[in-house]
Amino acid sequence: MPDERLDNPIEVPGALSFLAYGTTQSYVRGLDEFPRADWPDNIELLYYSFHLMITLGTIFEPLLRYVPPDGGRGAGHYEPRLARSWRVMPGGQELQIGLEPDVMFHDGTRMTSSDVQFTLDTLRTPRHGLEHLRTMLDDIQAIELVTPTELNIELKKPSGWVLRALAEIPILPMHVYDGSLLAGGALVGTGPWKLASNKGGVVHLTRF
Repeated sequence: MPDERLDNPIEVPGALSFLAYGTTQSYVRGLDEFPRADWPDNIELLYYSFHLMITLGTIFEPLLRYVPPDGGRGAGHYEPRLARSWRVMPGGQELQIGLEPDVMFHDGTRMTSSDVQFTLDTLRTPRHGLEHLRTMLDDIQAIELVTPTELNIELKKPSGWVLRALAEIPILPMHVYDGSLLAGGALVGTGPWKLASNKGGVVHLTRF
């Protein structure tokens, strides 16, 4: 990456070491130091889960934001993020989602309902091994695109888990992650921070 000034950068020294061992002083060996045949079978799950932990709300954003109840008692509520509106239809088996109309990914591509459909369908696919997220989406029957900023989610039965999942799942750009969640190490989201560099366990983010 060419040298350039980073506006309001965030630097996370020893980030990989801390997440792996609870200390910033440990040496973390990268996968590039091992033969590909020795890589773990669930590397896509590990890679996706790691980036989800450290980037949700910074690089990536979900459709909704879950706000816990005050004092931990009673029911929480949802607030808009990438979705500006959501409505559970009578009967509880259809969820209508309206997206913010002018959301851009970090590479300058506009986010549309196709990206949301791609993200949810990808996480519902068993071959990716993302069981902890797939389980929350089990009650989805189908996803229908209405317009570039509107979609309907058809449910098998009324389910509160789906809304909660929409508050935890980052929306991915289809043109970047179609084919593999690894995407060659790319991190492209819609959040207020974008990846500037990731070298030697030091992550640099800059304002988007």
